[in-house]
Amino acid sequence: MKKIFALMTAVSLALFAYTSCSDDDDVPEKNESPENIETPENTETPENTVTPENTENPVVKDVEVFADFMVAPTRQFEPSRDVNIFTNKVDAENVRYVWDFGDGTNAVWQDNSVYQEKLVHTYKTSGEYTITLIVTDKDGKIETARQTVSILPESKTDANPSFVEEIVSGSCNFIVTPLVQMQPSMNVNIYCDPIEAEHVTYTWDFGDGSGSYWRDNSEVLSTLVHTYDTWGVYTITLLGKVLTDKGTEYYTSSETIKILPAPPTMIQTPTKYEGVAPYTMVLEPGVMYYDFLKWDIRSVKDEKETTPVAMFYEKADKNSIFTFDKPGDYLLYLTAYGNGAPDGKYIRTDTLHVVSGM
Repeated sequence: MKKIFALMTAVSLALFAYTSCSDDDDVPEKNESPENIETPENTETPENTVTPENTENPVVKDVEVFADFMVAPTRQFEPSRDVNIFTNKVDAENVRYVWDFGDGTNAVWQDNSVYQEKLVHTYKTSGEYTITLIVTDKDGKIETARQTVSILPESKTDANPSFVEEIVSGSCNFIVTPLVQMQPSMNVNIYCDPIEAEHVTYTWDFGDGSGSYWRDNSEVLSTLVHTYDTWGVYTITLLGKVLTDKGTEYYTSSETIKILPAPPTMIQTPTKYEGVAPYTMVLEPGVMYYDFLKWDIRSVKDEKETTPVAMFYEKADKNSIFTFDKPGDYLLYLTAYGNGAPDGKYIRTDTLHVVSGM
């Protein structure tokens, strides 16, 4: 019996340098994900790696967490409202799954015959929703798992922002670059044209709860740089106030920028492992920018045929230990999921050769 034990392990991304957030990450060129997720090219692969032809999902046995599921994306902006839910199959008789999607709708799987590895739910409006899964086995054991997802309203440029209560006299000009970028790039450059007036102030709202204030034109910067803490859609707003003999004039302008979430990125190349049966190993993620992983473990029969051994999902804050009881050759396919890849991104294939014990 193969056993999977979830170990709490802190994942420190600061140990690795991220150099690119494109899809040119190093992954095997000839190996496709078992789910046919597009695989980037131009990458070395372990020798004699076999691509599985049998994509049938195996049953996961002895999963320590009885009720567990993963969600991607956990946060998104309208008009996107689809949420992908991935569930570990419970290897037990008369298992019943009850879903509550937090929006007044639900679903029930009466047993494993109607189990779905991937469930897609579409929300009708923006909001924060808590998804709940209740699993019951034949002995009446009940366990519950919950996760929260956020559907945020689409950000729109507002010519008269909420903090401007007075009548706006005109617009003040500024330019933001870039308007769209991807993690880990989080800086924007703002170029502002000064308002030609003697008594003028500038109030900035960067759309993330922070801002800046210039008391007069002597404080106007040729380039204002702002750094965001996380990806998202932000509206930058400038309010200019000019004091005249007739009163105060108000000038405002807004611009919306987007910082896209980075897709999961491989930071560990495909690795060959060797061991003596029974061989226990820690499954190393070696990935940045992900929320959870999918491990698909297969034994190699020959150059063209593989047999499913185990398939399971694993959250980012955990590593799994897996025991290979039998000698033979194995393939370990890794797919990562996150806000930057809600449908999953194939990462790599590790190989393992297990010999008989004495």
